[in-house]
Amino acid sequence: MNQEVLQLLNEQVNLELASAYLYYDMSTAMKSQNVNGFAHWLALQAHEEIEHAEKFIHFLLELDQEPELKTIALERPSDRSPLALAKATLAHEKTVTESILNLRKAALEAGEQAVEIFLQRFVSEQVEEESNARDVLDLIQLAGDDASAKLRVDAILASRE
Repeated sequence: MNQEVLQLLNEQVNLELASAYLYYDMSTAMKSQNVNGFAHWLALQAHEEIEHAEKFIHFLLELDQEPELKTIALERPSDRSPLALAKATLAHEKTVTESILNLRKAALEAGEQAVEIFLQRFVSEQVEEESNARDVLDLIQLAGDDASAKLRVDAILASRE
């Protein structure tokens, strides 16, 4: 296997796990502020990121490669408001998208067709991830300082399954 692609696959595993760690941290921040719907949304996002990491790990094992798990550093946003965390979520999803696209490009250039095919679902999924994060940000921005609108937005976010 191309060593650059292998390294990027391992980096993606760790980025997915770091994403879960970040979203769990954001979820606890929202819970501590009684923004329970957004906390729920973020907790489910964290679960999704763990599932993504597991898919990458399983894929590496199928390729007879041992995944390299690394220490996860939490890059916690200093502003813990719902609006700031919604903005940070969208920015983070854009970072993940960029990482997956770079990995796909490297796989194509290296002729690693199995990797490229495996990544197709993640390319498509990142379109959805960014859209969902953008929707959350839009809802929070629309609510502004209106307390009843904030409660409605939080109820909408709580309905995520």
